[in-house]
Amino acid sequence: MDQLVDVVTLQPVYKKLWELVGEKAMLNIFEYYRGGQILAPLHLYNREIAKEQIIKRYDGTNQAELVRFYGYSERWTSNVLRKFGDFGNIQKR
Repeated sequence: MDQLVDVVTLQPVYKKLWELVGEKAMLNIFEYYRGGQILAPLHLYNREIAKEQIIKRYDGTNQAELVRFYGYSERWTSNVLRKFGDFGNIQKR
């Protein structure tokens, strides 16, 4: 047998993981999280750390790029930059 698991009999969540990440990664996830629950946040990046990075990486012209990269809304990103202060005070790269 080439496979480590019988895909046909997998629980639906593990079958989906098997499809998404492959057999070995699915088994690693199973071994690590078995019996527990996983909460997948809506955003990939931590809000507070993303805020710091947006402020750090903002050059006065790249807000739309930062919005797309970090996955937060334009409104939220604008508020972050506005609260940081005058855009003229942000050091340009």
